[in-house]
Amino acid sequence: MPESLKVLIFIKGLDLGGYSGGADLFGANLACELDKYGIEVTLCVCYKFNTKAENDILSSLLTSGITPYFLLEWSGHPGARGYIDALRKLNYYLGEHQIDIIHSHFHTGTLLSVLLKQFGKVRRVVRTAHVDQEWTRGWNGLIRQSIIRILIFVIFPLFVDLEAGVSSNSVEILNQRFIVKVFNKYAMVIPNAIPIPDGFDLSVSQKDYTGWQGDHPIVGSIGRLEEQKGYEYLLAAIPEVLLQYPSMETWLIGDGQLNNKLKEQCEMSGIRDHVVFWGKQNKIPVLLSKMDLFISSSLYEGLPTVVLEAMMYGIPCVVTDIPGTRDIAQEKNVVVIPAGDSKALAGAISHVLCTPSLRQTLVENAVQTVKRFSIENISLEYLDAYRKL
Repeated sequence: MPESLKVLIFIKGLDLGGYSGGADLFGANLACELDKYGIEVTLCVCYKFNTKAENDILSSLLTSGITPYFLLEWSGHPGARGYIDALRKLNYYLGEHQIDIIHSHFHTGTLLSVLLKQFGKVRRVVRTAHVDQEWTRGWNGLIRQSIIRILIFVIFPLFVDLEAGVSSNSVEILNQRFIVKVFNKYAMVIPNAIPIPDGFDLSVSQKDYTGWQGDHPIVGSIGRLEEQKGYEYLLAAIPEVLLQYPSMETWLIGDGQLNNKLKEQCEMSGIRDHVVFWGKQNKIPVLLSKMDLFISSSLYEGLPTVVLEAMMYGIPCVVTDIPGTRDIAQEKNVVVIPAGDSKALAGAISHVLCTPSLRQTLVENAVQTVKRFSIENISLEYLDAYRKL
């Protein structure tokens, strides 16, 4: 592979907090970081949502010198004609611009990339698997899930040149596939990462954990309001915590199909006045910095970068014991509780809130964790992997 690499990073969208999430943000950040190393990078975005969240990210990318190439206007999930149109547009782009590697961060993008590789439009395809349980999502959309399963178990290991998993568990799952063993095409671990500002550790060390950011405790979480995030268990834990901290607020930042259901749950349990549904927000760092405790109640994840972001802002974290968070959790840098256990979650929230020394210890121990998952370090791992193809 030549030193003057030309890489196309392929993500689903930039509507963060809506249909787009951590995998898409990671892809955008990776594109910006690779550009700093002189790699000729194209950020290809499958869907244009035309939302405020998208416009804010787009503005930041343009400032960084990255101009995304959009394939489709979002008008609901596209059918076969929409995907054919996306394939045609990407094929046209590759005809006009020589690309050495397409690096995809979602299933559809990987499938389109593999097809274009077979057409001779690109030399290599790299795939990042962001979710550990990416083919076990329940009975909804059974046909779609069956197709995804075929892609992951048969098509991708045959035609993708490099597969990377964001956690050790995701790679272990990928490497159990029969075709991987037959053709000796094993996946490698390359974690998700976040951009880290200079001096973040100094600002963290200056924080006071004897009180609250405001005049009452605020616990919060960030993510799409979907079943995966386990928010029903978080909300079920709140009434017990309010007995000890009656002025506590819980913030949920993000939007999704469970929005109304979760609000109804709050009404039924009498905590509606204590829970703030922020919806999609473009000022997430501002809201995050006002939290006294961050909660990740997810039932499954790849490697949740939002936990790393909370650590970076000096916020103690309570996380569920799932494979994605185990790669982040070190001794005394987070409090770990079983997934789907509201009682354990309530106990952990109360314990952390009433123990200032624990909050400070968690944050101090998290500083080194954040440095380990910096986008600067992880982009170099990908760059090394590209050059070996």
